[in-house]
Amino acid sequence: ANAGSVSGDLVVSGGTLEMNGQGLSVGGNATLTGSLTTGAGTLSVTGTTEIDGTVTATGGALDLNGNVLAASTGTLTMNDGSLNASGSVVNVSNLSGGPTWTTGTLTLDGSGGQTLSLSGASLQNLTVNKGTNTDVVTVDTALTVGGTTTVTSGVLNHSEGATFSGPVSVAATNGTLRNTSANTKSYSFGSTVAVEGVFQFAANALVLSFTGGAGGEVSVGNSGSFLISGGNGADRVTLQQDGASGGTRWTLSNAGTGTVTVTGARVQDGAAGFGPTASNSSDEGNNSGWVFAGKTTAWTDGAAGNSNWSDYDNWSNDKPPLGDT
Repeated sequence: ANAGSVSGDLVVSGGTLEMNGQGLSVGGNATLTGSLTTGAGTLSVTGTTEIDGTVTATGGALDLNGNVLAASTGTLTMNDGSLNASGSVVNVSNLSGGPTWTTGTLTLDGSGGQTLSLSGASLQNLTVNKGTNTDVVTVDTALTVGGTTTVTSGVLNHSEGATFSGPVSVAATNGTLRNTSANTKSYSFGSTVAVEGVFQFAANALVLSFTGGAGGEVSVGNSGSFLISGGNGADRVTLQQDGASGGTRWTLSNAGTGTVTVTGARVQDGAAGFGPTASNSSDEGNNSGWVFAGKTTAWTDGAAGNSNWSDYDNWSNDKPPLGDT
């Protein structure tokens, strides 16, 4: 079939639609039960796109401006292809295959809120570029990004944990990366984290690991905010290198006028030359430059089932008084 423009709906019920590198614009909805390959062309859909068959973008692009839905029979393969999605729902969690990326970027744009649901497959690169800095993208499944994550404008909000293997960048003024509600989740940052906007994790018992190379690096720019807020005891947010205390340190730096607020945290293997204060927090070892303040604790009368002074579970705030063993 020749590429061009479809004013209404596009239905590929069987066979294969080969775009052969040409552009195809769809004014209505697209139902892809058969196969579609873009080549180097761009498929642009105004309405809802439903992937029930096989979609392959090799060097091309999918510009999907409505909701994106996928059935258990669908597969999505992005071979050096890009996917722009601006609908309120981007749900590819039911895909039997993919989304599979060799290279390419998923860009979440447009105005208003979005919900992203993934199948567990890793994304290559992820960009959030919403219409305003208050537009929220909520990821309600586990997220893995193998390449670069960039939050240019809007809020990238996680509820089920995430792994960022490549560098993370949160832009000044308009960008926010956060978890502010779901507890007991894990987040791994395998490279640098550049915070010019807001980096906010405020929930109980989160674990944030900064594991890149010889040690992860979080840099807070002049307009950046690094905000950590956990609870008490076991509900604290853990900030660590990789969980094996005594090894390589992760680093936190501040350009000078950025905001760093840490409360209710367990800090381990952290180096911070500017002396940040961690309030109501515990020093879990191998830290340099951190100041631990505002910690109170009380004996819980052997809650751990023993009378061991050094057993954390026998104390209301997770540790014996500073200086005691």
